[in-house]
Amino acid sequence: MFAHVPGRPVRRDPLIDSISDGKPTDYDRYEGRYGIADVRHALREAERLDISPHALAVDRVACDYLPAMFGPRGRHILPHPDRLPEVLTTVYGRLTDH
Repeated sequence: MFAHVPGRPVRRDPLIDSISDGKPTDYDRYEGRYGIADVRHALREAERLDISPHALAVDRVACDYLPAMFGPRGRHILPHPDRLPEVLTTVYGRLTDH
């Protein structure tokens, strides 16, 4: 997640960015369509509060479930982890560019 840096202006449109494999799995094996539905619901609640959620999934198969949670926007899928620094810089720049 990206946090506010003291001394810099606060974003008018709050951003939450998550970097993970993108798969909604809990420690007690709560997963599958229920996990996807819960994440989708939480993302819609955030959007209603004018918070812009975004995910950067580091997983080749994230395209199987990430669109069901985030829809057509708010996500990038990175199939090769070795490109993380380059892609993270690019994505962050796009998300914070006004």
